[in-house]
Amino acid sequence: MPSLAAPLAAALSLASLALAAPLAALPPSPPPLPRGRAAFVTVNASANASLFYWFFPAQSGRADAPLILWLQGGPGASGLLGLFKEMGPLALDGAARAVPRRHTWNEAYGLLFVDSPVGTGYSFTASDGGYARSERDVARDLYTLLQSFLRTEPRLARAPLFVAGESYGGHFVPSLCAHILARRAAAAAAELPIRLAGLAIGDGLTDPPTQVLAKPAQAEAFGLVGPRGRVELQAMAENASSLARAGRFGEALAWREAMEEYVRAHSGATLYDVRRMGAYNFSDVEAWANDAANKAWLGVPPWVVHRTDAQVAAHLRDDTMKSYKHLFPALLDPAHGLRVLLYQGQFDWKDGTASNLAWISTIEWEGREEFAAAPRSIWRASDGEIGGYVQAARNLCEVVVAGAGHMTPMDQPLHALDMMRGFIEGSLCTSPADRA
Repeated sequence: MPSLAAPLAAALSLASLALAAPLAALPPSPPPLPRGRAAFVTVNASANASLFYWFFPAQSGRADAPLILWLQGGPGASGLLGLFKEMGPLALDGAARAVPRRHTWNEAYGLLFVDSPVGTGYSFTASDGGYARSERDVARDLYTLLQSFLRTEPRLARAPLFVAGESYGGHFVPSLCAHILARRAAAAAAELPIRLAGLAIGDGLTDPPTQVLAKPAQAEAFGLVGPRGRVELQAMAENASSLARAGRFGEALAWREAMEEYVRAHSGATLYDVRRMGAYNFSDVEAWANDAANKAWLGVPPWVVHRTDAQVAAHLRDDTMKSYKHLFPALLDPAHGLRVLLYQGQFDWKDGTASNLAWISTIEWEGREEFAAAPRSIWRASDGEIGGYVQAARNLCEVVVAGAGHMTPMDQPLHALDMMRGFIEGSLCTSPADRA
């Protein structure tokens, strides 16, 4: 009878080699996608109008983790744009599939993305009466959503809330914060207290009559137009500004749009980032959002279509050129204990540094002279690179983010995360000596 020793030894040897083969050679299992919790909140029952939100608890698991409410611009830009393209825990790959994001604000903070105003993204209304016609309407609907959200997530009732947004968020963010403070003062017994701790606005449109005047010189400085073009732009800007100050907001917006079209036509650049030629393409967000399987995964009814409803901007057309600078003295009042961050991407022309500094320097508040005298200092991010430039006094912090355009977290994801972490935790907006 032949011996089994040799074949057995060989088999064991092959098995041991197989077991010893590096597992890294095998395709890794994809990490589970952060799912969060999504829902609709009725904000106007008579119009059957609802706002959509998508919430992601902080990945750190901290029970007391601050909550960031993110409001995209537009008006009419979906919160999914910020989620997938800027700072959310999910991104989209080349095939428009959701994948985990490497640098996300969700690491340390809860993130609440909202499709606002009504008619934006998944949010909908059954009749014309559901559309917002003013910032008062937008803030009221968002406040209704927050009340419902905090009842659904009671453990977050004590979490510090930071309201953040970009672009038209320069209207949305201060208006909502002012509304929260007004409701706090009213002390309505039926309402849950909201622990508003601060606000952050990136590349904001906040004081259009002032901001529009700074843009012609900035267009020339960026090389988008020459001296002759700057003169033509200045005339358009002055028309836009004077009409807005006279309360003729629709006419003012028409002149602002004409000025921006002039720059676009003569430069070929996207106005949101002068380093880019042509427009942004975010069609993958809408493709993902309207995929039947993705809607089922989120719990979105099949009949809801994710889109930008033109009626959103149409109903707010007379709001665009209104200034909301007047809200900032109260927001900066130390009695409310709020921190304020105003940041801009270095290469944004649309609502960039020059146009924002023009109005920030004119806010009537206790720290105005102190802020004006404060030096601008280099800020280094966690990777040792220059993250940008910081000017701060008391509870106001202004940051220019190096190497970024209008959508700062998309262009500089790590540095934007460092900025928000430093702002919320209190290490960024300090004296130059403390930052050294």
